[in-house]
Parts: sequence; C-alpha cells; structure tokens
Amino acid sequence: MHNHIRVCFILLFVFLIVSGCSVSANGISTFKDDSKVVAKTFHDFMSGNSQITDQQQRKIDFYMNHFKEPDNLNKLSDNDKQILGGLTQLYVDLELYKEAVKENNLENKQKYMNEYNKYEVKVFELLNQ
Repeated sequence: MHNHIRVCFILLFVFLIVSGCSVSANGISTFKDDSKVVAKTFHDFMSGNSQITDQQQRKIDFYMNHFKEPDNLNKLSDNDKQILGGLTQLYVDLELYKEAVKENNLENKQKYMNEYNKYEVKVFELLNQ
C-alpha cells in the first residue's frame, strides 16, 4: 500500500514538472501565476508601498533561477520567455535602483526608476495577454 501511494506522488510530481507548473505553499501555480506575484512584488517595492521581505526575496531568487535552467526554459512558450526576460530586466533595474538609493545617487536613482517603469509596462501587457 505504501508503495502505491509513493508511486502516485512520484507520478504527480513528474506531471507537474512536465506541465511546467510549480508547487508552492498555496498549491499548484503556473508560470504566469508565479510571474504575476513576482511582478506585483517588484511593483509594490518600486511604488514605495512595501519592502521586499527575506521570504519574498528567496521566492524571487528561486523563481528567477528555476526558469533560467535550460530544461525549464525550453518548456516556456515564446510569450512566457518574453515575460521572463522582462522580469529579469525589472530585477536588474530594481537592484541598481536600490544601490543608487543606498549611495544617495539621485541621477542613477531616477535613471533606473525610468528604466524600470519602461519595462514594467511591457511586462504587465504580456502578463495580461
């Protein structure tokens, strides 16, 4: 009986990997669901509405690294790859913005905020397709 249950869990796990889904504490989510969470976290931070918590940062790092692995990247549609590319650019601009804030460099702060805003519009357009 235990082997039967173990086989069922293994098959479920394989199905989730093949279908491009990830398992989170909230259950099963798709690439687009995960991308929306990451995009909203970035947006909330850049809007000044919240800080990125350590837990959110770990989820973002896992997300960014997971989908950049060749096996996972190859499973994404062209639209999903564009979303991932856009989120990667947002992440870079966000990190550069945070660094400019630490250094109190107003010129770079504005530069990276503008770059971020430009890509954010594109990412949300892709996420809403």
